[in-house]
Amino acid sequence: MQIADTNPTLSSFWWKDFLELEEKRTDESNTKTVFAAFDSFLGSKLQSKYPADYTHLFNDMLRIFKREKRFSFKKFVGDVFDGYRVIDPKLDIKKLKQDAERLLDKKTFDATFNLAAETITKRFKRTYTLTDEIELQISNSIENLETTVFGLGLQDGTKGVFVKSEKGYNQFLRHPVLQKAQKPVATATIKHANDQNPNKVHLSN
Repeated sequence: MQIADTNPTLSSFWWKDFLELEEKRTDESNTKTVFAAFDSFLGSKLQSKYPADYTHLFNDMLRIFKREKRFSFKKFVGDVFDGYRVIDPKLDIKKLKQDAERLLDKKTFDATFNLAAETITKRFKRTYTLTDEIELQISNSIENLETTVFGLGLQDGTKGVFVKSEKGYNQFLRHPVLQKAQKPVATATIKHANDQNPNKVHLSN
């Protein structure tokens, strides 16, 4: 039996007490299923070919799961993809959104339900390999990802990952002798996709 309600939230009295029905899909099962579906979708479509876009879109998805109390499939897809600025210009974001909209056709989760984010927090973690010895683990969504963690290329060709961190700053200070022995300033240019004016960042050696 399928039931509906004119109210934003389905009134439990009618289906649970009056009709004495049991949910085929609970909020918890819906939350787990829809998260797994979108996680798998973004991974298969983006992770290998468009890794930077994958990182940002996955982060956007996490923010929605943390922020929203009520899940609406159409709104969710719009919040993830509408207005997103691609990092790799080869990525067709419109087609990606259309493909995502078809996930509902599989009917493995309901179009609307109350999110139970506490059931999926363990799946928020992502580990990124930086070197053979170093891994970066992100355990939750980051509000300002572009200015908190980003790839950085120096003019001498050196590439790396910059992590804005007040807590970690003192743990990775270099020896003063080494700092004086090297050139005082290195200039790196950061240019986001579609930006006309790149931002220059001066890094003290």
